[in-house]
Amino acid sequence: GILHRDKEASVSTAANDAYTKVLQPYHGWITSGVFWAALKLVPSRDGLFEKLGGESDKLHEDMGTFISQFEGVLSKIHSHM
Repeated sequence: GILHRDKEASVSTAANDAYTKVLQPYHGWITSGVFWAALKLVPSRDGLFEKLGGESDKLHEDMGTFISQFEGVLSKIHSHM
């Protein structure tokens, strides 16, 4: 994901990008409005990584492992959308 590839990306940028590409096409204006309101509540990048134990090489390695293992699941979900 964006947070894994770009060490400067914000959580809100990553969430916005993911939502716009994946879910927004299936949501009406009310649901999209709720998402945009909720987006204001996401933590900062530093806050998120702090909750995950601090930004480190090990965390980025674990993120890469998770992403590579989860890609197959996401592909199957996307094929049904």
